[in-house]
Amino acid sequence: MTELEQLLYTRVPRGAAGLGRQTVAATDGLADREDVLTRAALQLCRYTAPPDRHRDSLMPVSYGWTDREGMRFVFRRGYLGLDATGRPGNFYAHIVAGPVTALPVIELAARFDSPFWWRGQLPVGPVLPRTGLGDIPPAPLPVLHPDELSDVVAAILARGGQLPVILRKPPEVIVAAFAELARRLPEVAEGLTVSTYETSRFAEEFDITGMAGTERPRPGMIGVRSTRPVAQLHQAQRLILSDDTSDRAVVRAAVEAVRGGEGGGEVVPLDAVLRCITVLTTGRPDHALLALLLRREGGLATVLALPRGSDILVAFLLESDPPAWKALRRLETVPADRADDLATRLGREIADRSAAHTVGAYVREVRSNLGAYRDTCLLALLHHLAPHVLNAADLALADRCVLLHVAAQRAGTSTVAEALLTTTTVADCLVIADEVRLSARIRAAALARAFLATRKDPASILARLRASAELASYFVEALPSVAPLYEAVAELDPRLAYSVAIATAQALDTDQRHAILAIVLPGLDTRRRPGFLAAALTVPPAPDPEWDAIISTVIGEDLVVRSQDRQRPAGVTEHLTFLAGLNYGPRSAAWTRLLRMPRRTADLEDALRAAAGPALEPYRAVTIPLVLHRSRFLIKTQEGVAHLIRELTRDRLASTERDALGLLIDACLLDDTAPLAAAILRHICARLAGGHLSTFHHRLRPRGLQARAAAIAAVVGYVEVGAILGNEIEDTAVRAWLRGIYQSIGPPPARGRAGRRRRWSIAGGSRTGREP
Repeated sequence: MTELEQLLYTRVPRGAAGLGRQTVAATDGLADREDVLTRAALQLCRYTAPPDRHRDSLMPVSYGWTDREGMRFVFRRGYLGLDATGRPGNFYAHIVAGPVTALPVIELAARFDSPFWWRGQLPVGPVLPRTGLGDIPPAPLPVLHPDELSDVVAAILARGGQLPVILRKPPEVIVAAFAELARRLPEVAEGLTVSTYETSRFAEEFDITGMAGTERPRPGMIGVRSTRPVAQLHQAQRLILSDDTSDRAVVRAAVEAVRGGEGGGEVVPLDAVLRCITVLTTGRPDHALLALLLRREGGLATVLALPRGSDILVAFLLESDPPAWKALRRLETVPADRADDLATRLGREIADRSAAHTVGAYVREVRSNLGAYRDTCLLALLHHLAPHVLNAADLALADRCVLLHVAAQRAGTSTVAEALLTTTTVADCLVIADEVRLSARIRAAALARAFLATRKDPASILARLRASAELASYFVEALPSVAPLYEAVAELDPRLAYSVAIATAQALDTDQRHAILAIVLPGLDTRRRPGFLAAALTVPPAPDPEWDAIISTVIGEDLVVRSQDRQRPAGVTEHLTFLAGLNYGPRSAAWTRLLRMPRRTADLEDALRAAAGPALEPYRAVTIPLVLHRSRFLIKTQEGVAHLIRELTRDRLASTERDALGLLIDACLLDDTAPLAAAILRHICARLAGGHLSTFHHRLRPRGLQARAAAIAAVVGYVEVGAILGNEIEDTAVRAWLRGIYQSIGPPPARGRAGRRRRWSIAGGSRTGREP
């Protein structure tokens, strides 16, 4: 709630300014007499008693408000008679000041007799608190006779320029009548200033002023009973005071039209209001009045409220100069049904009256002024415009774009769009194709026309297809044949060809898609091919041996290249999984089995069988390490290692046990998988002890294999190897071999306090009680 300033004023025998009239209390904002706001408030601290009144109880209360530089000053003044020294002419004044927006006149009228107002009681404190409108309670106003209300309404409508309206009415009647007017026409009342009582000296400071019956107004002041013909006044009074919804709507439209110009502060005489009311009620056109109304706020709604208002306005616009069309920029303020009716009628009339050389001018006016109803009007125009007129129409590019936008919104206008594009230059077609506010179908049609019309530089045209998959789809649809697209893609830079093929692939049938991909694929780097195909392909309607082989080659070559880059098995990407899952044929099915993440031993065995099959035989160098690396966490026991070695040798994925063991060691060493490493080490020891690797045993001594066995032991860890050596190995030769490895990976000997070497024991002890 906005805080309001207050000031109390009267004559006192002893005050801050001595004897006399002075401020007796004020808020901080009105305490400084030199302040502009305070001086404005003090100018309202006045009261002159009517010359014909002799009793204080009959003295009129001066209540009202005035505005100065965005501030509204509300006052209530009254006569007090004799002051404390016996001098006559004493009065009181209570001023409240605040922003205009915080003190609406409809609320002020209801607070005329509020108990909030000070009535001259003394003493009062020198400092007042700030208040708010909510702290000023309203008070009942008297119920007026209809004639009294009619007089006030007629007076307000009849005032002109800066001349005030003089009312010979009691203050409570003036306020009550004004409150009723403010309720019915708040926009009119809010701009008016009021004082329920003034002398002729100050009456011109207010729009509505009460004056004593015996006081003569100064020359030029207007009395309410002598300004307008009775017939016109009665017509205005009837409509304004009517509670009928349609009557009130007519009056509000008329008054707002004739007084509410763009500045919002124009005041007009009653005859202008009556002219507007006459048009509204009879439907008789008045072109001079239409020109006036359409230039003002609310004028368009006024005209459309006429009987046959849309027809009158359309005729007026088609016979007027372009500035008259600017009134349609307020069409969105009109009820939707009326605005839609006007736009439709206007489009139809333009179509009926236009020739080829005038269509463009009308379209420009509609495009510039109709706002949200532009499309409604232009759609009616396109539906009714003769084809030969449209084909020959002199349209600017912006107008052509707007018409294309409208044509795309409703079925049955495709021929219109085709006609508009047929007469458009290649350069303009490219501009249309880049206009994102147009539908993708229209843009694609323009792009296709430009593409077919010039083949010298297809790159700049086809590059636009990268912006939207929908645009590319409609582009392919607009081509009579895809052969020109094949030829153009073959000439493009590989990167652009990549983008164009992906953008258009989904709009092509399977054979066409395969054809364009086959054109682009050889020019791409091996690493980009899986992503390219994954983006362009969908599930095929039937197996395709040719593309089954292509997919298999792309997957295999990608794995080979990436494994060479990293010196380790390549990871399985989403693109590879997607391509294998397209299931073009047996090769794709084999890749699906191989690339599936193994969760169980059965999955591992299935992947190995897929790798062993003839379909993937060329890629065993990368597929076997890949499968073993992805399965390294599944093999945790010596038995599992033995089983896996048998599977590898049985499926001829490894020629000997030594080769199979080497593959497992490689998979283990890539990521230091300790459980697998321990299982491999136990398997080697078991095979040596059983004599199955007797010849292999001697080959472990060479530097390369010995180093790999030591590497496996390092993965297992010093403590775990010691435990295996102390608890699990019985064969003397194997123990000696493993002890050498164990000592090579163990920590350096530590010295005791006396400087002697400390002998390390194996954690967990030994079943035989022997140290390893």
